[in-house]
Amino acid sequence: MKLKYLLSTNNVDLKTIDKITNENKKIIKLSGWLKTYRQQTDLFFMSLNDGSSQKNIQIIFDKNNTFCNNIQEIFDKLKKLSVGASIELEGILVKPPETSKELVELHIINILHMGIINDRKTYILSKGRVKPSIMRQHQHLRCKTNYFSAIMKIRSRSLHALNSFFDKNSFYHVDPNIVTTSDCEGAGEVFQIVAPEDKINGGKDDFFNKKSYLTVSSQLQLEAVCGGLGSCYTMNPSFRAEKSNTSRHLASFTHVEYESSFGGLDELMNLSENMIKYVIKECLEKCEDEYIFLNNYYSKGIINRLNGYLKCDFKRISYDDAIDIIHKLVKKKKLKVKVLPKWGDDLGSVCEKFLAEKYFKQPIMVYNYPKSLKSFYMKEDENNDKVVNCMDMLIPHIGELIGSSVREDNYDKLLSNMSKKNIDTKPLDWYLDLRKNGTWRHYGGGLGFERLVGLLTMDSNNFNIRDCCAFPVAYGECKY
Repeated sequence: MKLKYLLSTNNVDLKTIDKITNENKKIIKLSGWLKTYRQQTDLFFMSLNDGSSQKNIQIIFDKNNTFCNNIQEIFDKLKKLSVGASIELEGILVKPPETSKELVELHIINILHMGIINDRKTYILSKGRVKPSIMRQHQHLRCKTNYFSAIMKIRSRSLHALNSFFDKNSFYHVDPNIVTTSDCEGAGEVFQIVAPEDKINGGKDDFFNKKSYLTVSSQLQLEAVCGGLGSCYTMNPSFRAEKSNTSRHLASFTHVEYESSFGGLDELMNLSENMIKYVIKECLEKCEDEYIFLNNYYSKGIINRLNGYLKCDFKRISYDDAIDIIHKLVKKKKLKVKVLPKWGDDLGSVCEKFLAEKYFKQPIMVYNYPKSLKSFYMKEDENNDKVVNCMDMLIPHIGELIGSSVREDNYDKLLSNMSKKNIDTKPLDWYLDLRKNGTWRHYGGGLGFERLVGLLTMDSNNFNIRDCCAFPVAYGECKY
């Protein structure tokens, strides 16, 4: 039986438990890992968790109990256990004393299987609550802790919520190739694929007879797909060979990208905001125990903060307005920056975080950035050829969550943009053909999924992108 089902008050009849005897005892089979372990002479007190619930169940064995016959055999086995050990057992539910905080407790009547800890002195989880920074050095054990199990459960629920949101909005799930001949952004921060016998020159002797890379984004391929399907999305991994060793960057991450046809900037911002709110709502509703735990011990105030995001309209400001606000804040000495961004500069992570977290105190969407800052595929604003119709969603405590834009649908302008930004058009002939023949208005965005997990579980005090996935791969870090 799953612990989540068992511990539901709807499934535990306390009146029946009060009447348990040797003759009518109801045997429950449970399996899991020991979270606590304590022996007092003839008594064992343990808490067990099977991963299905954030809550544990108290397991008791009393050598003087009358529920089983093989008392000494069970007692001898239990002496070999410790925190972290696995156990499969049979027992009966008993209502604990009134002084206990437990809803029920399980009295062991049989042990079916055990997985003991052989190195008790060095086993990291034997030392009580271990800081997340220490557990990053023991990634294979992290999900055994309450903190990481809560994060991973919320991560799983948010993936389900994203799929549900896109399905409700008639998006098709398509995962394009992650081995590609284009670097998409033109930034050059790509991992090139080289077979052992390759010459690395992109010639006929190479595996693909040309240069190939791990994709930095599936966007361009998704645009082609949405040109026939209308709307589509992917949860492909993306790879960035950026030598950045910060708490916000990974070399390999889950990239939620979406493209939709026949719309502009307003539709893009509406879709993006609705998507984030849908995921937040779903996680708060379905992961109540996990949020209570995080709110009490690691990310205090997170429940109220996320509920606040659901109640507000995400603030929408232009890049021009953002620059003006930053300059006023610096002038009033309310914001300190090493280099004050001027019009045409990137806002920078410090300013982005301050605007969302301190100034507006909510998620914000900054739109219409200078054309010189952004990628070749972003659509030029029809009223101002110096800016493009794009939007970055900035989140308190996290920073940039979504990068998005309306896509340039004019063939001549797209070709001109590629020339000005020194983009090699040869690998992208197919992409240009989408504009040359049957061009259409469309828009899309990309969301770093691990940052979304950070939004859902962390704050400025504990946000680290490495804690948002099971086995992080980052600059200088690939341990598993």
